[in-house]
Amino acid sequence: MIQQLIKFDQDELLLREYYYLDKTTRNIKQFKEKYQHDLENLNLVLYPETLQKHSLEQDFFNSHQDITIIKHPRYTPYFYHFHDYFEIIYVLKGHTKQIVEQKEILLEEGNLFLLAPQVKHGIQVFDDETILLNILVKTNTFLEAFSNYVRDKSDIANFFLNNLYTKNKIDYIHFHSHQDFQIQNSILHMFVENQINDHYSNRILCSLFSLLLAYITRKYQDKIEYASSFKNNEGTQIIQYISKHYKNITLSQISQYFHYSIPYCSKWIKETTGYSYHTLLTQIKIQISKQLLLNTSFSIAQTAEEIGYQNPETFIRIFKKHEQITPHMYRKNTKS
Repeated sequence: MIQQLIKFDQDELLLREYYYLDKTTRNIKQFKEKYQHDLENLNLVLYPETLQKHSLEQDFFNSHQDITIIKHPRYTPYFYHFHDYFEIIYVLKGHTKQIVEQKEILLEEGNLFLLAPQVKHGIQVFDDETILLNILVKTNTFLEAFSNYVRDKSDIANFFLNNLYTKNKIDYIHFHSHQDFQIQNSILHMFVENQINDHYSNRILCSLFSLLLAYITRKYQDKIEYASSFKNNEGTQIIQYISKHYKNITLSQISQYFHYSIPYCSKWIKETTGYSYHTLLTQIKIQISKQLLLNTSFSIAQTAEEIGYQNPETFIRIFKKHEQITPHMYRKNTKS
C-alpha cells in the first residue's frame, strides 16, 4: 500500500510538471495543449486564486459517510482555506509546513495534526518524497459515531467537545508521534477500507478511527502541542459532565457538582457555549439518539427511554423539531 501511495497519480504528474515548468509564454501554451483534456487540473495550476476557499461537507462526503480518507496530491498550489469538518493530517513520509492562522508549523514524518472546522490554513507539499493522508470527519455527526469516546476525560475528547459546543475554539492539536507503526497500520487500513466503500465501510471506518483515537490518547497524551493554552478547564469539564450524565442530569446537580449556584451555572453555560442549558442538553441527547437509531435495534420507545424521555411522543416531537424528520424516517433513510 505504501508503494502504491508513493507512486504518482495522473493528477500529481500534471501538478508536478507545471511546478517545475520554465513558465515562458511558449511553454505554458504547449502545456495547455498537452492537458486540454483535463480542464479541472489545468485550471487548478493556471488559476490557483480561483480555488474554493471554503470547503463544504458535501464536497467530500456522501450522505452515508461520517469519515473519508484521501491522499493529499503533491504539488497542489498553495492556497489559504477553511472547511466545515474536522481534518486529521497524517504525515506518512517526509515532512511539510502547515500554516494555521498565519502561524507556520513543521509537520514531520509520523506526526498527526488535528485541525478544527472553520480554521483558516494552508499546506505546502512541493517534493516527491512527502506523502500526506487526510482523514476528514463530519462535524455534525461526530457525536453520533463517537459519543462514547468524547465522554472520556482526555484532552483529545475535550478538543472535539470544545469545538462542538463552546464559543472559544481550539484551532488544532499536534501529536509529535514519530514513526509509530501501529498508527501507520491503522491509517493505511482506513485508507484501504475507504477505497472498498461498500455498505459496511462507514461503520468499519468509524470503529477504526475510534481505536486510533484511543491509542494515541494512551500513548501520546504527554506529547501534544496545542494551538494555545488549553487545559481540561471548567468549560469542557461541564460539557463533558453533561455528555456523560445526559439521561437524568439536572441543572441543580451540575451546580452542586461544580459548587456553583443554579443561576450562575445557567448563565455560565449560556456565556460559554452560546446555548441555554436545556438547548445544550437537547442537542446532546439528539446526537446520541441518532447513534442509537443507526447502530442498535432499539425501538423508538427504547431509544427515547435510553436518552431520558419517558414518553416516546415527546422524543419524536423534539427530534422532528431539530432534524425536520421523524426518528423512524431518519433511521430508514440513513440506513437505506
